[in-house]
Amino acid sequence: MRSIRLVSLALLSLAAACGDDGPSDTVDAPVTPDGPPDAPPLPGGCDYSELQDTTNDDVSAAGTPETTAKTLGATSITLCGQVDSTHYATSGLVDADGFAVNLPAGPIRVTVSGPGLEALRDVTLGVYSGASFGTIEGETLFRGTHTFYMDTFATGGAFEFAVIAGNAAAITAPVPYKIVITVDDPAARCSKITAAANHTEGTDTGATSNDVIDIDFSPVAGADKETLSVPTTDVVEVATGGTIGPTTNYRITGTLAETAIVGDYKDRDTFSFTTGATTDQVSIRVNWAGTADLDVYLFEGAIPSVGGSSKLGEMEDEFKTFAVKPSTTYWLWTGLYRLNTGPKPYDISICGADFTPP
Repeated sequence: MRSIRLVSLALLSLAAACGDDGPSDTVDAPVTPDGPPDAPPLPGGCDYSELQDTTNDDVSAAGTPETTAKTLGATSITLCGQVDSTHYATSGLVDADGFAVNLPAGPIRVTVSGPGLEALRDVTLGVYSGASFGTIEGETLFRGTHTFYMDTFATGGAFEFAVIAGNAAAITAPVPYKIVITVDDPAARCSKITAAANHTEGTDTGATSNDVIDIDFSPVAGADKETLSVPTTDVVEVATGGTIGPTTNYRITGTLAETAIVGDYKDRDTFSFTTGATTDQVSIRVNWAGTADLDVYLFEGAIPSVGGSSKLGEMEDEFKTFAVKPSTTYWLWTGLYRLNTGPKPYDISICGADFTPP
């Protein structure tokens, strides 16, 4: 039941499992209201403002997402709501708001931001589709100043966007937020960097491997998908001068070797970098030549991952944008999927940004 998984994720602050930009379920009909809502004037910068706070919480299966009657066009839609201060539950759930929006097929990106959200224990953006919005497309946690979600939907239709907030105690005042849903063009963000490499892999040897993390998508019962590598000699390779500022474009080059399979990957390479004092978003693109399947994940200096991209298919590109915390050390991981043959040279492009709230 989706409601159980939602509550579990929001209250335990688990890192969301990222989707693989895969297809979503086909929806029978678009979301359309019976009539226009009797709504007050919209706040500035809002295309829709929350109207049904007492009934748009479907985490407990007692409510339904709020029908916005909005369809994403060529630009963006801004939904405005607030984490209410009167709904606190003993489980730690502060508030949950769901909004239904019609989307076209294709790539989208979504951000959630609002001053005060960072003070809460956890804030999760959930994206759902299908009958009664029971299919989880993705769930991602608020980090730093916002959340960032991206996906590509093979089929358009009705989708739910939910904000789920948890805290150790009730809050004393509501916290406003904005959900911005935008038609995306991932190819236009953080293009492959062709300038000289800032760092070239140098510690991937038998004695001092930079594998560091094993990923197994079908772990044995009770085991985690992501685990630290067993060899104690595995170390994270520190990227040369690897401080990523809000305008930094940084290139890493390396090679994934033909090695024994561990989990679902052959060779894995892990590099550390640090975000600058005002860097709260990074985009990461992995490129390689020829046929192969490389994936990319980001870790906040430890497992589990912040998120990643593991698209199926032997294409020459993996790309993901992440909300991150300023002045924080991250581990960037890439691996050669088990069905592929190395050695496989690759390029990693890292682009920093300073997120501008809507």
